[in-house]
Amino acid sequence: MRTIFQKGSWTIIDQALFAGSNFVLNILLAEALPAEEYGAFAIAFAVFLFVGTLHTGLLTEPMLVFGAGRFKERLGAYLALLRKAHVLFAVLSCLLLAVIALVVGRIGSTTIANTLLVLAFAQPFILFLWLMRRACYTLLSPRTSAIGGLIYMVILLSSAAVMSRTETLSVHAALILMSIGSLVGGVVIVLLLRRIDDTASLEASEVVAEHKKYSGWATATGVLGWLPGGIPYIILPFIAGASAPGILRALVNFIMPAVQAYAALSILLVPMFVRARASGRFRKSVTATAGLLIAANGSYWILLGLFGEPLINLLYGGKYVEYAGYLWIAGAYPFISGLAVVVRTALRSLELPNYVFWASVGSAVAAGTVSLFLIIAYGVQGALLGISLNMAVELVMMTYYFRTSARVARKAQP
Repeated sequence: MRTIFQKGSWTIIDQALFAGSNFVLNILLAEALPAEEYGAFAIAFAVFLFVGTLHTGLLTEPMLVFGAGRFKERLGAYLALLRKAHVLFAVLSCLLLAVIALVVGRIGSTTIANTLLVLAFAQPFILFLWLMRRACYTLLSPRTSAIGGLIYMVILLSSAAVMSRTETLSVHAALILMSIGSLVGGVVIVLLLRRIDDTASLEASEVVAEHKKYSGWATATGVLGWLPGGIPYIILPFIAGASAPGILRALVNFIMPAVQAYAALSILLVPMFVRARASGRFRKSVTATAGLLIAANGSYWILLGLFGEPLINLLYGGKYVEYAGYLWIAGAYPFISGLAVVVRTALRSLELPNYVFWASVGSAVAAGTVSLFLIIAYGVQGALLGISLNMAVELVMMTYYFRTSARVARKAQP
């Protein structure tokens, strides 16, 4: 518990710097831009998260497992190979997004197309920081990641504040600032991690073989996991108008700090659970972590519902106040997703991504049926209900796999 608290504290600080910077940037954009323009940013960012899902499944998630286990003694060489793989991924994803932008510009919105085009050149740098921050968690060193997060925050928010005061802040400017902050922060982390012994040799073919076995399930799971949260932004403009994605994003901003904190915690928990499994403390670690999150998430839900209206009024300058009651619905998502993070990372630390995949299938089915109906019937409110429902389905299925699988039980034994 002491180790979880110490490492978890640095994890929260790290995530507060990184996610808090993005949260403030979103607040500035939501306040400064019309709902339609902010909606275009929300749609483009949903597309970026899809690309980020592929990047995580192919590179980052396997790194958290193999970096703490199979390649632990050759970690320097392993990280060097992953950086080269990131460059290849960045080139391909940049070309893909550029093509999508051209197609959208021909058949759809010019605003969205231009945003996607800027995103095509910004996302390699943003994903580079994602990769390097998670490399720190492989070493159970979230403090190093926090240094990169601090640099990112200073560059992003200082520049965005100046642009906001001069009324020059735009979606394109925000993406460019994110890429600059990510590049500088990522390079600093690389320099700080140079202390890792990289004299041991490691063949790229060995890394590719291991990642190939793991990343198939992880990538498919990530894509399915993106669907429940990404679909609403794509569908809402056709159902509730061009401003609906912006309204949804403005409300989701209030739950993103908790969601981002859980995402960072999951990065830390994978290598910690791997080590706990080896020492025979696996189930105790999982149970203790779940208990802590139940208490924290319940408190966050209540506070968000009680003080939602004054918070919206304060942060958005009177915009979106009529939707304050929806925050009671939105608050359910962090509560459910926090528990899901614990069970999901427990399964992944057992090298059982297939179970996570099938739980994601259940969530995706719910997103394409019941949640889709809710969006069509109730618009933004239905979208908020749907994302919590999808996560609840995934949580129930993962819990079932975790508790009843004989394979999980055998691997959990010391």
